[in-house]
Amino acid sequence: MCVCAHRGLFVLYILLVTTTSFSLEQEAVKQERVMARKARFCQPGIPVLLHQAATPGATIIRDKTDLDLIQTYFTAALQKSGCTLHAFGFLSSEIWLVATPSRANSIQKLMQSAARRYAAHFFSRYAKLYPERKSLWGQRYRCVPLEAEEYLLKAMCYVEQCVDQACKLDCNENKVACSSALLHQSPSGILSIKPHLQYQYLADDKTQRYHRYRELCVQPRVVAAHNSISRAIDKQLALGSAGFVHALEVVSGIRLSPGKPGRPRKLV
Repeated sequence: MCVCAHRGLFVLYILLVTTTSFSLEQEAVKQERVMARKARFCQPGIPVLLHQAATPGATIIRDKTDLDLIQTYFTAALQKSGCTLHAFGFLSSEIWLVATPSRANSIQKLMQSAARRYAAHFFSRYAKLYPERKSLWGQRYRCVPLEAEEYLLKAMCYVEQCVDQACKLDCNENKVACSSALLHQSPSGILSIKPHLQYQYLADDKTQRYHRYRELCVQPRVVAAHNSISRAIDKQLALGSAGFVHALEVVSGIRLSPGKPGRPRKLV
């Protein structure tokens, strides 16, 4: 009986060690996954292009009531977070913003505040359509730092033309969409924008400034930049000169330039 007792204790000991090791391995995997999430850039005074997409296949802005409300939430979040908005675009399943933060956590507060408030509204209004209350947003918002002199106006054109092109492809009269394209000339509506210095440098007169901006948006070099902007959104890379990107990487500690293809070289 003594031998059986010792064997039983030994088996229990092995099971305990195995279970503990498995739990530690699982925790390590979780930590690696958390560490693998790329940090978002935010430095005061550096403009950024922001993109937030809905869960694949979901329509999160269904009518004008939803559109007005999400703009109201972003207006409040902009005031609280200390961000300045230069351009925006809303579609039924996507959001684009071009903004400049004034504090190190401004962008995070802006996106979290507006997204959480709108998600609460959405699941309350459409409870019958979404009884399980799954995640409204398909992924974390994307943040692309911009070198203002070269890419700020291009990013503004990109945002507004994304909405324009989507509306042209879908001729549905009930399609819900909104952009800041017309607000540069005649400010109105719920969500207001503030001209960046790069926009003001286009001309001294407000009307001339607007027309030069519209002409700029259709120039081949600006249209050609759309592909690089889309890639930057997907990878969360900075847009600007090599010196600008390197300086941001040094200050933030975040990789903002494309990595070299292939496996890293082994250090002998």
